[in-house]
Amino acid sequence: MAVRGPHEMVHFYLASPLVGEVAAEIYGVDGSDVEIQEAAFHIDESIARYAMVFQQRLRDPEPVTELELNAIAHLLSAHLLRRYSNLARRRCRASIRNCRAPNCVR
Repeated sequence: MAVRGPHEMVHFYLASPLVGEVAAEIYGVDGSDVEIQEAAFHIDESIARYAMVFQQRLRDPEPVTELELNAIAHLLSAHLLRRYSNLARRRCRASIRNCRAPNCVR
């Protein structure tokens, strides 16, 4: 993804309890011991795409809903855990393929 024009920076702040909850859901572990490695100024194409989508949504005249904010927070938390955490190499407990709950996306 090429960046043209002035650089814009998006800051996301994720609450530790949220990251812990996502870690528990994905890996089935106590999320209080999660460590995210420092990756400042690292180019992550997935996060760049998420940020672009979110930035477009912020420019929409309709206000962003709490549901949308929670969705992006969960998506970013899951990505950070899978790529940059001390849990990154573990096998995931949760899988959409194994989901039998009525609210699972198919």
